[in-house]
Amino acid sequence: MAADFTLDDFAAQLHLLKQMPSRTDPFGELLHHFRPGRAETLAQVERILAATEPAERRNPSGVGPAERQRIATASGVEPSFVESFFVGSSGCGSRCENWRV
Repeated sequence: MAADFTLDDFAAQLHLLKQMPSRTDPFGELLHHFRPGRAETLAQVERILAATEPAERRNPSGVGPAERQRIATASGVEPSFVESFFVGSSGCGSRCENWRV
């Protein structure tokens, strides 16, 4: 089943996290349980996802170097972070699976 979990699914779950009631931040009280820096990492991932095309979210293994550079520029995220997001985890793969809500 893990192969069926796409970046679209991951983006939808991040959106659900943002919908949680909060008094202090867009990700609710959940972020208080994360290690330092996780809030910024989530924000970077969200910007990367917003900068990808629908086809790229469905098939991230097809995101090549030129697309990763475009995504880095559009999202304002360091190219190395975009690279690790797509290449270091084969386009999310087990990383997204581990982030399921």
